[in-house]
Amino acid sequence: MRLNTGGESESTVLNGGYTYTLPVDQKEANRLDTQHDLFNLLLDGRLYLSPLSEPVRSALDIGTGTGIWAASFATQHPFASVIGTDISPALARTCPNNCSFVVADAEADWRSNALFDFIHARALVAAIHDWPRLFRQAYTNLAPGGWFESQEFVPICVSDDGMQGTTLATFYQGFADAMRMQGIDVESAKNFTTSMDEAGFVNVTRQDFMLPLTDWPMDDKRLKEVGNATRDNLDTGMYVHYGQKPN
Repeated sequence: MRLNTGGESESTVLNGGYTYTLPVDQKEANRLDTQHDLFNLLLDGRLYLSPLSEPVRSALDIGTGTGIWAASFATQHPFASVIGTDISPALARTCPNNCSFVVADAEADWRSNALFDFIHARALVAAIHDWPRLFRQAYTNLAPGGWFESQEFVPICVSDDGMQGTTLATFYQGFADAMRMQGIDVESAKNFTTSMDEAGFVNVTRQDFMLPLTDWPMDDKRLKEVGNATRDNLDTGMYVHYGQKPN
């Protein structure tokens, strides 16, 4: 499946016959790059939170999108072999020689025998039906001592003044209901700690980030920027989990 650079959107059929919810076009590619900027703002410029041991020899980026995270990681770790996978080819971009891309469905059986020092997944809330299986496959494909990290949005609206009955709360409930009809629980990240423990990971850590939906923060320029970027993505909560495979 190619990334369409014209005005027509395409969709992609996934393992099990599901159709991916979001379009595959230039507008979506631009949104994904903007989303990358949001994560950079939120994590103070860090690509990951896992305490990786250097040198990193190999890394896998699941659901790489435009490939911007994989390319950035490869630049930071020039001696690592970095692979980005997605259901559609990554948008062509200038990449370091140690970065490559493969078309693959993360929910299908992983047929690679490669063991990675780091496996990264981000913003797959609308794509993954069976997170425990994904964690098990990631665990199997980690080198001993390697790390897996998931950075995931949870689209729940909260406010000090309450959200019940608001148009935004109605929208998010409708979104959650529609995704549930496709077999996707958009609040799955709440259970990632348990699922990762059950998959065999140790040192599982969860960090929660609340995101302003607009630029309402008055005294924090960074949060204003985060709010603007979050508004573009229509999400308000993100959970980052990372866990280690025992030596």
